[in-house]
Amino acid sequence: MQGSLGKTYSLEFFRKRAEYLKALGLAATDGAHSPSLVITELVLPDGSFLDVLKKKSEATVPFLILTKLQRLDGMRASFDRGALDYLLLPFSMNLLGVKVDRFLEKTVSAPSRVPYKSGLHLDSFALSATAGGSSVQLTLKEFNILSLLSRNDSQGVSRTAMFNEIWKTVKVGKNTLDVHLFNLRRKLEGLGYEVQYGPALSYALTRRPH
Repeated sequence: MQGSLGKTYSLEFFRKRAEYLKALGLAATDGAHSPSLVITELVLPDGSFLDVLKKKSEATVPFLILTKLQRLDGMRASFDRGALDYLLLPFSMNLLGVKVDRFLEKTVSAPSRVPYKSGLHLDSFALSATAGGSSVQLTLKEFNILSLLSRNDSQGVSRTAMFNEIWKTVKVGKNTLDVHLFNLRRKLEGLGYEVQYGPALSYALTRRPH
């Protein structure tokens, strides 16, 4: 596969959930291959791809969902399981190439353990956030959104700025950000933080009132 930046990727094809299990490194088979990125349709010949992840909620390999289903619950479930994006069929191969380039660049170049707000630590290798002795697992997009909010807590981040920073020039559905924020807010509750949308039409990360 040729990426938008002229990069060439090696591909390995799978048709069934059992083969995806092997690709994700979730199978018990010795020498199971672990890819850098999985691109999969939501519905496979032997069932939903999301069922593959029920045995392990913290999938270690990023994945991108392709589907004809324009259902918000399917999109939300995909992002909740850790999907990087949710592409509706049919789509442009050039668009897919851009997304693959961007996703792999971010996973390779991201810094590791970074303290942001007082008491809040983000670990890009583990894709986790820790505060007050509690830790939550994040998807890559949730992690990037939280990092952006943490770095701009004094002034907040507008929706436009968030799309530009997180997705760059990649076009995504208008509900994509809302789905990620919904899941992120739910996870942050246990850490004592929340994402608020203020009168300045921007999002800000704040501590939850005691």
